Amino acid sequence: MPLRQLSIQWKITLLAGLCLAAIVTLLVGLSLYRMDHSSDLVKASSMQMLTEAAQSRIESQGEVQALNIRRQFMDAYQYGAGFARQVLFLREQAEKRFLDAFDLREDMTRQVRAALQANPDLLGLSLVFEPNALDNKDSLFAGKAELGSNETGRFALYWSQPRAGQLTSMALPEHDMANTEIGPSGQPANTWWVCPRTSGKVCVVEPYFYDIDGQQVLMTSIVFPLAVNGKIIATLSIDINLNSLQALSQEASRSLYEGRTTVGILTPVGLLAGYSADASKLAQRFDQVDPTKGAELVRKLADGKLTTLHDRQRLKVLAAFRPIPDAQPWGVLLDVPENALTGPAETLKQELDALNTSGTLLELSLGLAAAIAGLLLVWLMARGVTRPILGVAAMLKDIASGEGDLTRRLTYQKQDELGELAGWFNRFLDKLQPTIAEVKRSVQAARGTADQSSAIATETSAGMEQQYRQVDQVATASHEMSATAQDVARSAAQAAQAARDADQATREGLAVIDRTTSSIGALAANMSDTMAEIEGLAQNSEKIGSVLEVIRSIAEQTNL
Repeated sequence: MPLRQLSIQWKITLLAGLCLAAIVTLLVGLSLYRMDHSSDLVKASSMQMLTEAAQSRIESQGEVQALNIRRQFMDAYQYGAGFARQVLFLREQAEKRFLDAFDLREDMTRQVRAALQANPDLLGLSLVFEPNALDNKDSLFAGKAELGSNETGRFALYWSQPRAGQLTSMALPEHDMANTEIGPSGQPANTWWVCPRTSGKVCVVEPYFYDIDGQQVLMTSIVFPLAVNGKIIATLSIDINLNSLQALSQEASRSLYEGRTTVGILTPVGLLAGYSADASKLAQRFDQVDPTKGAELVRKLADGKLTTLHDRQRLKVLAAFRPIPDAQPWGVLLDVPENALTGPAETLKQELDALNTSGTLLELSLGLAAAIAGLLLVWLMARGVTRPILGVAAMLKDIASGEGDLTRRLTYQKQDELGELAGWFNRFLDKLQPTIAEVKRSVQAARGTADQSSAIATETSAGMEQQYRQVDQVATASHEMSATAQDVARSAAQAAQAARDADQATREGLAVIDRTTSSIGALAANMSDTMAEIEGLAQNSEKIGSVLEVIRSIAEQTNL
């Protein structure tokens, strides 16, 4: 329906409704924009803070795990340092008291066993003296393993406990001290023996395999040099089963981010001393297990600092620690998926998104409800405004339908615009009524004059009819005269054309006569010549005629 055909009520409702809808849409849109912008800002800030907090937490966990492993090494280190002092004290006392060599070796054997038995976390304890460095009587004890003496008599005792409380002893053969076979770390197998003797310091040996009770056991050792007057006379080795480090890494993995964290323990050269993801990778080089970032992490391990790397949506934290004072740094590697770190942030983001969605729906619902309520109020207001107008229109219709009764007046009691309209309309009728009465009288007078004019027109019409008949007769005669005149005109035109044609023919005839006269003269000149020829021809014709007669007679005779 065109806008012009709409009622005032619907025009007011439509225009006011459009304005109201535009305002509500603008306010709701602005509110949604600010809410979305604020939500994005909160989500970004929360994501950053929670991610940083998660990264700080995983770094702290790496340092905590490093401290736990270092504590295990330090316990063994402190225990070994104390026992090393005890061994030197026993040897010193034996020299001072001139203790029998048998009793000394027997006492040493008991002390080593007791020391290992007192610490079930240790895998083994070995005490190896230099040749004749214990009592200078190695030759007397050759092959006496029960007294810790090997095939040469050197005191090289090794006590082991594959399981807590289950102790076995053996005398280390000379081959073990001289074995230079390269192990997994790239170091000789006798590094545990050579390192403290050459460096004069406590050494932490890279993981290596050793046969204990017929089983290859992966272990590491803390080896102490025992020196008297600056001369190293023996080495004390504290063996640590790497199964304990593996168990520690697996326990740490289970406790971090629901087991989604891979925990590895790296040695200075990059061997895996513990790896929660796969125990079969133990003693392998980490750069082979992780080709992308393994070598870089091993290089950074030498710095002895905390290292953080991001690789393929994973966070790798390497916490370096020195297992004992002045040792090369080991490292605890925590490898965790970034989505595990950002899980709380993602949860918060989802909650914020859900709140934003519900808030958006609520605002849209409230906006729609407000728009509907506003439209209803506008419609009611428009109806209230147009109701008096409709009342005035109804009164005007009643006046109009009353055959133009100008004595009736509009009745409207309110002093508003419609009241003013009704008042001025009534005043207009007051002024219009006498004018209409005067017009009515004028119309009646004009009607009488019209009647007289009608009678005169009737008489005039009769006279006009008679004149029409006379004019018609004159027109008929004029028509006949016109037809005759037209015939005369056509005849005159034809005569004129014939005269023109005759004149032209005369001129052409004169020309022909001139040409004919000259031709006749020439012809007369030629006629005499022709006559002579004709006469000759006549003679010849007679001859031909005689011949033809002869031929005819012959033909008759021959019946041709």
